[in-house]
Amino acid sequence: NLGHHFFTPSPPQRTRHADAKAVLELNSETGGVDTMWNFDHVFDQHTSTRELYEDTGVTVVDRAMEGYNGTVFAYGQTSSGKTFTLMGTEEHPGVILCSIYAAFEAIQSASFSNFLVRISYIEIYNEEIKDLLAEDQSPANMSNLKIVEDPKTGPFVKNSVEKVVESAEQIIDLIKFGESNRHYASTNMNEHSSRSHVLFRMIIKRGFTNAGGTGQGSGGVVPPPIGDWENDPQVPVRVCGLNYVDLAGSERLKKTGATGQTLKEANAINTSLLTLGTVISKLATGDKNQHIPYRDSKLTHLLSSSLGGNASTTMIATISPAFDNKEESVNTLRYASRASKIVNDTGVNEIDNLDAFLGQYWGEIQSLKDQLQVSTEEAHGKNAELQDTRDEAERKVGTLRSQAEYLEQQLYDVQAQAAAEKERFLADIDALQSKLDTAQHSMSRQDAEQRQRQDAEREREAGQRRTEIEALRQQLDVEKRGRADEVAQLQQQVQAAAAATASAPAHDGPDESVALLGNKLLQLTRQLKDERETSAREVAMLR
Repeated sequence: NLGHHFFTPSPPQRTRHADAKAVLELNSETGGVDTMWNFDHVFDQHTSTRELYEDTGVTVVDRAMEGYNGTVFAYGQTSSGKTFTLMGTEEHPGVILCSIYAAFEAIQSASFSNFLVRISYIEIYNEEIKDLLAEDQSPANMSNLKIVEDPKTGPFVKNSVEKVVESAEQIIDLIKFGESNRHYASTNMNEHSSRSHVLFRMIIKRGFTNAGGTGQGSGGVVPPPIGDWENDPQVPVRVCGLNYVDLAGSERLKKTGATGQTLKEANAINTSLLTLGTVISKLATGDKNQHIPYRDSKLTHLLSSSLGGNASTTMIATISPAFDNKEESVNTLRYASRASKIVNDTGVNEIDNLDAFLGQYWGEIQSLKDQLQVSTEEAHGKNAELQDTRDEAERKVGTLRSQAEYLEQQLYDVQAQAAAEKERFLADIDALQSKLDTAQHSMSRQDAEQRQRQDAEREREAGQRRTEIEALRQQLDVEKRGRADEVAQLQQQVQAAAAATASAPAHDGPDESVALLGNKLLQLTRQLKDERETSAREVAMLR
């Protein structure tokens, strides 16, 4: 929720890179960088609460399971997204909800452990402490609440309700109940503005047992403990605390338009935040001899172990990308920059009853040593038998190795013989192929020569026939001309005889000479036709 470039009226679509670690104050006139603040992580308005948790909250939960106290608190002006970052929604769970689920997942996977988880939900309203989980919300009941010190987990509110929980869902229901008792109001800057600081606290008590797997569970539920381990002095116990603080937003009264009760709440909020700023400024100097005014406000008193004490602390500073909130954004960044210089004296919480726990195991350790000695002697007694077995095995291995070498040599000889036979066979095949190629070539040449001779013979015979046909055709042409001449002469004779007969006086019966000529002409015509047909047949036979 820390914007990378936040002084533009319309922030860019995406200004954060995965390794963003600085926020820049840009000059509105030149566009240059006026100030740069460096942090461990920087997120823009597009970052999901889950992504923010993975970068900032996972380590806090992991170290808590190792025995370190952890604190996450959100600081920033009103309406900048502190409560959403920590609480989120059902669709987008915030850092607190993600941490709760992660803690119970770690509890499920822990071995040789029993767990007891207690939570409390405290509100600081107008510098008064209020227990949000208490059924009785009357002022008289709240007057019994006092801040006391716990050497292991830091300051806590005595007489507040501490609910023992067994699942993440149970915690979420309790938070919803606490939220119903929290103070909210509407201002010009935020329709649902928190008017108080709230502290959600989760105490995790871990008992180490010699029964494996007692930490395994399902469905996010803490498994039932084995016996009354919490009060057993023989069971080593480690306690750690996880604190999540949603600070009320700093406000400028002119912008919020606060009046009456809301104005009183704003003054109380600003006063406690001013004290928190003083504490952070003094701690940032690194001077361990100076007085730190933790007790000047109930907020700083409860956060004393988280600021410079025994806790792994993460501060989430939220700012608005609006240009109108420039002054508040710059103040928040200065605040966070000073806080980043604080060095906490973090150490793992000691395990109670550790000596008794270790003493419980000395007898078991000695028994294991005796068992190991007996096992060693039995092992020595079996060495001779083992050696004989090893010698026999080596002898068998030697025999098998010799047999394998003999078989390997035989295999080699067979392979060599097979290779020689293969070479001879391939040579024979090559020789036969060569002979076949030669025979095929010779046969092809002889066939070609024979075809050439046959073609020449057929060409000679064809030429001879053509000559005979041509001679016969010429002879027929001569004979045809001779016959044609004879026919023509006969026709002339017939015509002359016919003419003579026509001019002669009529007499009985035809002229014999004309009849003889007609018969001779007819005979010649038939003879000529027969000769033509005979010539045609002879020509066809020659062809």
